[in-house]
Amino acid sequence: MKILKKTMKILGILLLIIVLFSIITGILNRNFIKSKKEYVDYLKNNKIDISSSQKLEDLNIEHADFYLLGENHGVKDVQKLDEKMIFYLNKKYGVTYYVAEMSNKLASQLNEYLSNEKEENTALLRRTINEFSEYIPQQAGQEYYEKWRNIRKYNITRRPEDKIQVIGVDVADPSMTVGRDSIMYNNFIEAYNVIPNKENAKFYGLFGHAHILQDKLLGNTEPFAYRLKQHKLKVISIASYTIDSYTYLPDSDNYPKVPDNKSKWFNLNGPLFYLSGINDLIESSGVEREVLFKLNNNKSPYLFDTRLINIKNLIGKNISPYNSKSTLNFIQYAILIKKSESLSPLK
Repeated sequence: MKILKKTMKILGILLLIIVLFSIITGILNRNFIKSKKEYVDYLKNNKIDISSSQKLEDLNIEHADFYLLGENHGVKDVQKLDEKMIFYLNKKYGVTYYVAEMSNKLASQLNEYLSNEKEENTALLRRTINEFSEYIPQQAGQEYYEKWRNIRKYNITRRPEDKIQVIGVDVADPSMTVGRDSIMYNNFIEAYNVIPNKENAKFYGLFGHAHILQDKLLGNTEPFAYRLKQHKLKVISIASYTIDSYTYLPDSDNYPKVPDNKSKWFNLNGPLFYLSGINDLIESSGVEREVLFKLNNNKSPYLFDTRLINIKNLIGKNISPYNSKSTLNFIQYAILIKKSESLSPLK
């Protein structure tokens, strides 16, 4: 009986410690993401609803050599956004090169699929996506498949010089995770150097969030976008952030099994990830489900700190600036996505 009482006492103390830790952590994280009036006021005057393609046409994103859209892999609405962005940039600025977080081999297969205007080779597209799932399994779903079908249909309507083609820059071996930014940059430069009239070429790509940041990160890490800037390319980075949304988590050794292969764990207002200043975006967005904010307009408060860059990761490595003091050194636009479903398995 004494042993039982002692055990229960120890368990009670442990439970109390866990509860107190959870309360303290919750308070700290709420303070980390809380809003500030100065930022909310600025954002309200520098936003546009982009929930439809028609509204996207009203954008006035500035001219650049390379446009990068960052994402949390596995969110359905990001795939549609990616499609809308490449069509918008193709029409507005003549962006024809889609730079992909995939190997050159898979990019070649996609180009073969896109270039066949007489007959749609869906078998080739499915095979490519199945192989791509070894790189980014959360992205290789039905909506990813439909996106490439729509890009092919769009290409058929364009003049030869305006058609979209793919450049694959990722590692050849999907098991390689160290030094990927360096490898992707070197692969891009190798492809860039053989492009005819490359000085006038325009590029766009969808990448995991950390790759699109244009300045060094904690540990003196040099993201893909930072390396592009060092090559004297003008880069515009657009970070997409999700709340109240599901992420696709297919059956894999890399993820825990979850009901219906989807989870809300990866939103940037918790429970596992917290983005500094995310509540600024939430409060200023209104009722719209998909809102783009221009962060680098006149009198932007983002010039003077790094809100929207610092991310607390409760299960892995935090994202923090190395020595930069300005958000605008990393990104120029932010997109808030609300209540998105996850990607669904390829049918």
